[in-house]
Amino acid sequence: MQTTFQNLPDILLAHKLPWKMSALSRANTTQDSIYSIGSLLHQKNNFILTLQVAESMRAVSRQTLVHHDFPPVALAWSARSPVLAAAGCAVTLYTWCDAALCKKGTYTNRRAGTKAPPAPLTAVEFVPEYDARFATASVDTTCTVWNADARAIETQLIAHDTQVNDLSFAPSPFVFATAGADGSVRVFDLRDLARSTIVFDGNGARDAVLRVEWNKRDMHTVACLTCDGNCVHVVDVRGTASRVVNTLRGDCAYVNTIAWQGKDAVVVGDERGHVRIWNVDNRWGVKEFLMNEGVVKVECGGGAVGGVIAVGTSENVRILRDLA
Repeated sequence: MQTTFQNLPDILLAHKLPWKMSALSRANTTQDSIYSIGSLLHQKNNFILTLQVAESMRAVSRQTLVHHDFPPVALAWSARSPVLAAAGCAVTLYTWCDAALCKKGTYTNRRAGTKAPPAPLTAVEFVPEYDARFATASVDTTCTVWNADARAIETQLIAHDTQVNDLSFAPSPFVFATAGADGSVRVFDLRDLARSTIVFDGNGARDAVLRVEWNKRDMHTVACLTCDGNCVHVVDVRGTASRVVNTLRGDCAYVNTIAWQGKDAVVVGDERGHVRIWNVDNRWGVKEFLMNEGVVKVECGGGAVGGVIAVGTSENVRILRDLA
């Protein structure tokens, strides 16, 4: 596979953070792009910083800061409305109003049938095509779908034998994939929860699946990465035998984050600061550049300047022109 190295990507914007980053999420509005960043402070008092980036993507037109209890492990903007979900010990919803985040409500779930305290959450994502429904993954082995308007749990299921590290919806409001510490990726359909399909199975706890990302432009393709691994697997969920259709292997650095850019490219960030843009069809191989610190999160999207990639490192956010 051909690899093209680019030491100096086209950086549209670089923003220094006042603390280490825990999470990053991007929203689109009619004019500006909005990036929300969670803090990683070893204390109860943490924050969500929101940057309103101008249409040119080269300047921050406004930034706001809200308090959040404990570091948010995941942030997710709704694709349909200006609502942000922040997951930690519970899920807090914020609305974007008057160029600032306004707290909408907090949603705490515990595993049904137990009296144990609510377990920490690991992921949150809005259900496609719905403004008020979101799903969470938890260390207590469950996934939970909430109706925010009714402030009620619609569905809760035991997704894995061990903790659920991540979840990602298909371009459908019914189908989603989960990443488990048991080393598997499973696909569920909310219309038939009596069964699930294992589409990736590693070597058990040795290869706990850390992240899963469904291609929002392809109903049949997901990407996943394992804990302490240096590769990303692309999986066809329709397969009946070996479902892994392609694997990107990097150097010895652990991969931390993945995101789809369009239908055919995966953006990968690792602990040594490498960002790789991988064409999964191998038409042009891999384009790679090096940041100066480990990559925590990547977010892809578009804007007036074309495709952009937001790279969140431990203490910086950089918005890059898409190199794909």
